[in-house]
Amino acid sequence: MNFMESIIFPLFLFWVIGLGYSFFRVELEIYIKLFSILIFFFFVYLFHDELILGFARLKKSYSKEIVSWIYGFSKVSYFYLILAWPLTLIRIFFSAAHSVSRLNLLILIYFTIFYFSSSIIYSNFQLKIDHFLQNFLVQFLSI
Repeated sequence: MNFMESIIFPLFLFWVIGLGYSFFRVELEIYIKLFSILIFFFFVYLFHDELILGFARLKKSYSKEIVSWIYGFSKVSYFYLILAWPLTLIRIFFSAAHSVSRLNLLILIYFTIFYFSSSIIYSNFQLKIDHFLQNFLVQFLSI
């Protein structure tokens, strides 16, 4: 199982939460909300096998599945940063709102600093962190 297969289920959970929040936004037109739901169901159709497997793994051993989510999200964050930085910089150039551009850039800067400092900490204490996640956290969540 690669890291993308391990995080498909929680990604879709976040997506459902985001869709739910978008329905409370009054300024969004109904067609935008409907297209958002159609796109969501299109991706559910594309990844339905992975979603079913992810849910089955979660039911079988939710503690081990949550630990695999931690590893998966840490790996996918690296690829997110590679894609997000150029897209954010291009978006900032064309944005008319200075405050939104500044906020997007600050969020990306803080996330990047957090990711790289976490990576440095993990590389220095990899055995202890793996032992904690694989043993203590799995046992703690299994209670």
